[in-house]
Amino acid sequence: MYGAEEEEEFRRLDGDGESSSKAVRFYGGRVPRTPMLDVMRQTIKKARVARLEEILSKRCASVQVLLENLQDPHNGAVCVRSADSMGLMYINVVEYFMPFAYDPELAHGSDEYVEIRRFQTSYDAVKQLKMEGFCLLATTLDEDSIPVSEVDFSAIDKVCILFGNEERGLSESILSQADVKIFLPMVGMVQSLNISASFAQVLYHLRTVGRIRPDLEDSKIAAVHEKWIINTARNPKKIITKHNFDYPIL
Repeated sequence: MYGAEEEEEFRRLDGDGESSSKAVRFYGGRVPRTPMLDVMRQTIKKARVARLEEILSKRCASVQVLLENLQDPHNGAVCVRSADSMGLMYINVVEYFMPFAYDPELAHGSDEYVEIRRFQTSYDAVKQLKMEGFCLLATTLDEDSIPVSEVDFSAIDKVCILFGNEERGLSESILSQADVKIFLPMVGMVQSLNISASFAQVLYHLRTVGRIRPDLEDSKIAAVHEKWIINTARNPKKIITKHNFDYPIL
């Protein structure tokens, strides 16, 4: 694809040393090299590029979450941060009562690294997730729910954990579509935690049992890498225009 002179320029731009060789194994390996990304990457500190690629290499798509009609922007922000910190690639949200909102300051930029899939109704969300092969686990205190620790997550290929509204919980329509109902056992006076706390604890459990693991396909990794690099680059519009790259102006 590139001539000897171009390859030499790429090596010069990447720099030398062990850290560069690690980056090359990702960029130029799983992620195809392009002239546009080579230029964009030079506007970002190498440590930042390495961090982005490290995070992306650990992202998980086979574990997802769904938030149905969450109303508190504080809770929304904490859930986004928790999903990012645990390595999730996707959050699904149902918005038939109100749009999903989160406090950007509390999210601390995590929303840039987690993709939010929005659905107008629970029916639409369940239909899409079922079509993609997800097993739906609903968080609820119903009598037929089981402790999350009793679920054998290693036997589930794709899993989506469902969380409901802060006051009403999950709707009956989505509960009726769940494959399993789960809860977090409490040993104190209270029966349950705030949704943001429950959200974080359930995801942490999945991570400790080894269910949240890197599994993005190379095509997805390449697409996300391009997006993250362009969003992080300095003056990406100017670079695209200057070099006449075949990419939509942001």
